[in-house]
Amino acid sequence: MSLNAAVPGDRETALLAEIGQLRQQLAVAEHASRRGDGRLRLLLDSAVDYAIVATDLDGLVTLWNEGARRTLGWTEAEMLGQSAAAFFTPEDIQAGVPQAEMRSALRHGRSTDERWHQRKDGSRFWANGELMPVLDEAGAAQGFVKVLRDRTEQRNAAEKQRADAEFLRSILASSDDCIKVLDLDASLAFMTEGGQRVMEVSDFNAIRGCPWIDFWHGEGNAAAQAAVAAAKAGGTGRFQGAADTMAGNPRYWDVQVTPILGPDGRPEKLLSVSRDMTEAHEAEQRLELALDAGTVVGTWMWDIPSDRFTADSRFARSFSLDPDRLLAGVPLSEVVASIHPDDLARVEALVAVATAEGGRYFAE
Repeated sequence: MSLNAAVPGDRETALLAEIGQLRQQLAVAEHASRRGDGRLRLLLDSAVDYAIVATDLDGLVTLWNEGARRTLGWTEAEMLGQSAAAFFTPEDIQAGVPQAEMRSALRHGRSTDERWHQRKDGSRFWANGELMPVLDEAGAAQGFVKVLRDRTEQRNAAEKQRADAEFLRSILASSDDCIKVLDLDASLAFMTEGGQRVMEVSDFNAIRGCPWIDFWHGEGNAAAQAAVAAAKAGGTGRFQGAADTMAGNPRYWDVQVTPILGPDGRPEKLLSVSRDMTEAHEAEQRLELALDAGTVVGTWMWDIPSDRFTADSRFARSFSLDPDRLLAGVPLSEVVASIHPDDLARVEALVAVATAEGGRYFAE
């Protein structure tokens, strides 16, 4: 596996920089070795974060630094004259990876990789490395130098980040809310899979960058503008309004717009969460029509634990009760007192059954 294929973006740049520094150190070490300079060993052993292994052309170890002992577990005495394939995984050995790396290094001047390796105790670690040929003064290959660095911790962190991102993506995808990210000019930058589903979007790229405010009709358009302005100011904008899906189906939404803050604490993007309230809105409209037609005398709710009975103004008028008191809530006994004596026993019995069984209360 090539480094370019395995390491994206900034991570690749950092690793290549580290390898470049090691090349310089190895060049100095090679020069010192030709002069018989005893500083070679000191130089190599000082690079304790790197496993530096020299081999002959057959891949047999000729040098094993302190970093190699710390990373791989074997001492230099154990590894001198042994195959460097010892720290490759059995499956890589079977696939001929050590030999392929040496051929690639001779052909291209180096061979980079990022893969699992194996320690003396059998445990595995993820390392990035580079194999380079060691050339004599005439340019002929005399052996190889392998440089490894344990990147297990970094890989695990990256995997956790990827798993967390995938988990978040799956949660967002399963939500029926339409979750969007807007630029500060309120143009669409992102929409979750769940959002695309409820908005009946077949290709988000077709609407990416479109003005989000333009999706709203009538009063909803002005409300959307106000919500965006509130979020850009660092607050929360909320409204309800009508907007069609991309398939042209009308929907009614409950919408919240909040800022996404940048490193400086200022709004950098906007988050819009829209919930489809079409069924509830239509039911509310049907109820309003029924109330206006006089077929419903009013609506009420009784909170049993607190014995708090609340009702709308229509109910108050129908039973000659104080609308302000009903709006605030009164004990059920105060409402029952307004029922005609001939109906009182039957109503109390129906209330008792509904309370005991948790069923529906219905009376005429």
